[in-house]
Order: sequence, then structure tokens, then C-alpha cells
Amino acid sequence: MVLIQIVMFAGSAALGRWMQLRPEKVFPRGTFISAASWGARLGRAQITLVGTVAVLGGATFGLRALLGMIPFHSTIVEVVMWIIAFAGGILAAVFVRKEVLALPPPRSTDPNGWWPS
Repeated sequence: MVLIQIVMFAGSAALGRWMQLRPEKVFPRGTFISAASWGARLGRAQITLVGTVAVLGGATFGLRALLGMIPFHSTIVEVVMWIIAFAGGILAAVFVRKEVLALPPPRSTDPNGWWPS
């Protein structure tokens, strides 16, 4: 059961990373008229928020499930495991955001609209 949880949480984190790295796959082609439009900025904010939460939650709960396999069941160990898992989730989310920001901005040559970035 724990292995299924780990795979599901890792999949959630991977989906959040994919969403942030490839926003053009989330929104259809030609959705926004320009990169500076209100809808495009809102779309980028939504992708950033949902993707970051997915990476943070997936990494945190995946690490917690992995650390939960340790056979010690005391309150102090539980708190330490949650702290380690949350720190790992934050590190994963920061790493993905740095990875996204390092990408060059996409240039749309499509006359039908703009690809989100």
C-alpha cells in the first residue's frame, strides 16, 4: 500500500513539473491574443500556482510515505519525519521553479494567437 502511495504522490509531483515546463500543452493554441493580455497573465499565474502546489504536495507526501516505512512510532520521530518531508517538498518546488525560470521565453509565430509561457 505504501508503494502505491509513493508512486501516486511522485506522479502528482511529476505532473506539476510537466505543467510548469510545458504550459502550451495545458492551454490550447490561440487561447490568448498576446503575452501581455490579462487572460495570459492569469493563465500563467494559475499554472504557476497549481503546478507548484502539485510539486510541493507530491514531494512532501511522497517523502512522508517513504519515511513512514521506518518502524519507529513515537511522536518526536513523526514530527521530525514531517519536517524532513516538508523541507524536501519545498526544495523540490524551488528547484522546479528555478528550472522553469531558466527556460527562454517562447516566441509565437502563429497568426492565430499566442502560446502561453
